[in-house]
Amino acid sequence: MIIEGGNDFRIPYTQGMAAFNTAQELGIPSKFLFFPSESHWVLKPQNGILWQREFFGWLDQWLKPKK
Repeated sequence: MIIEGGNDFRIPYTQGMAAFNTAQELGIPSKFLFFPSESHWVLKPQNGILWQREFFGWLDQWLKPKK
């Protein structure tokens, strides 16, 4: 899972997109979450809720033991 902010001057979102595209081409399960108005940190409350929902959903999907 790659999470990027459009105003992140530490890590340009294009680098995250490149990593995501590479993972997709290699068949690695991957997800790209983009916040156009956020920087390195997701600070807007509504974006924070989405960030947590997606991030913890991803962890649940890949870290919980399969039955």
